[in-house]
Amino acid sequence: LKNKKGCIVAIEPSTGEILAMVSSPNYDPNLLVGNRKIRENYPALLEDPDKPLFPRPLASEYMPGSTFKLLQSLIGLQEGVITEDSGFPCNKSVVGCHNHPSAQSVTQAVQMSCNPYFYAVTRKIIQQGKKRSSFEDAEIGLGIWAEYMHSFGLGRKLGTDITGIRPGVIPDPAYYDKWYGHHAWKFSTIRSISIGQGEVQLTPLQLANIAAIMANRGWFYTPHFVKSIGKKRPLPQFKVKNKTKVDPKYFIPVVEGMRRVVHEGGGTARLARIDGITICGKTGTVENYIGSVKQKNHSVFIAFAPMDNPKIAISVFIENAGGGGGTWAAPVASLMIEQYLNG
Repeated sequence: LKNKKGCIVAIEPSTGEILAMVSSPNYDPNLLVGNRKIRENYPALLEDPDKPLFPRPLASEYMPGSTFKLLQSLIGLQEGVITEDSGFPCNKSVVGCHNHPSAQSVTQAVQMSCNPYFYAVTRKIIQQGKKRSSFEDAEIGLGIWAEYMHSFGLGRKLGTDITGIRPGVIPDPAYYDKWYGHHAWKFSTIRSISIGQGEVQLTPLQLANIAAIMANRGWFYTPHFVKSIGKKRPLPQFKVKNKTKVDPKYFIPVVEGMRRVVHEGGGTARLARIDGITICGKTGTVENYIGSVKQKNHSVFIAFAPMDNPKIAISVFIENAGGGGGTWAAPVASLMIEQYLNG
């Protein structure tokens, strides 16, 4: 992360142990040793526009971009509004997309990261036709959607053994009622959440935990640093297996899509390949605005490896990179994975 703004979080999926947590830019802790040094150095660190004191992995709430499509796939499959062989046209008049063939399955949609596909999936999740009124119907559908997201540890603080954690944002019906009024919004109003933009916000710790959940095919231990105090390890709160609301069988086609992202033509993270290691990943390119002024896009990548018996799950978020997740964040994650698995 030298000369970059951003962060990395790596987790061991089988235990929830945090392997690495890096925030950039950082600072030399020796600058804050002793009262005199604190008085001299703390004001400058506090006023630094690059925010070296800000714990990005824990407290930065970013839009997750296309990494969020993994969860839309899983919820759609569990709700039965799609099957693993559902196809949707890549209709750019609905939402912009890059050039690729229309996806004929969930696996292909993840591989190619098709925006119109996930627009269609999320619309089916939120507008299920349970009520005649599209406004009442969206209220029910979004409530169901938000409960799934909570089961992935999103929209609430993870019970990690470090301070400074933020919960992120998973908008629910009450959230949009505050903005638009009761029964005054529907899917077309909130459509940007289908591709991880708009009101959805996740922390890099939550993104790494999503990668761990994908690695475990549906469950996670709360991420933590401390293995034990004395001989009582692991600590009781980190022995609890948190299960998502999605059946493990639905992870199979989505994880295969993640493998294809890295290892097959048409995948968006070919720069993450490592000889002899099967990496499963998902890129994201996150639109970035200050007010209404467009800034350079953020680059994000989440992954786990190896595909079978995974040893590491990781998220990399690089701010204002200008390129996509496959250009900047994916090679950083690949380097970390290679270092960890191969030394």
